[in-house]
Amino acid sequence: MIGKRAVLALGVVAILLPAGCSSRTHAFESPMEKLRRTFSGLRALSTAIESYAVDNNVYPTPRCADHRSGLALCQAYDLGEDLRIYGRGLSGENAWSRPYLYWHAEDGRHYALISTGSDGELDDPGVIRALIDSCVQTRTFLKSQHVKCFEADLMWCDGGAVLTPADVLKTCR
Repeated sequence: MIGKRAVLALGVVAILLPAGCSSRTHAFESPMEKLRRTFSGLRALSTAIESYAVDNNVYPTPRCADHRSGLALCQAYDLGEDLRIYGRGLSGENAWSRPYLYWHAEDGRHYALISTGSDGELDDPGVIRALIDSCVQTRTFLKSQHVKCFEADLMWCDGGAVLTPADVLKTCR
């Protein structure tokens, strides 16, 4: 027979366990779960950026530029003030704690969001530049390309997914 203390202890564990395993800690996520959360974060940021554009007739302008890759990329953190009213809890980083990158056309009519994946490295700036150029030149969404590695870049452009995770992924590096 279970004693009163054991029942009380089980009750306390039942109450505290869900709080201790908060989805905010993400301590035991698999790489696939992190990738899903990253892609969901890109979608949420894209939705907030699109909402901003509906209200302001342009996409938000970043307050910085990083030209190391030959692209004018900013960390999505720099959009925080502009996007604050369009979504609570928007994160400026992916599930591997790497900042999302944001590109913005000078005329304010196009943007791209990029996650550098688990390695935090921009895989091929030339490919990203070509995808951005295609996004700017076409009036329809680009056909999504599937990436097969957790380290690979993910990308949204003008509200549509451009580089998306494949059904089966692996660690490539």
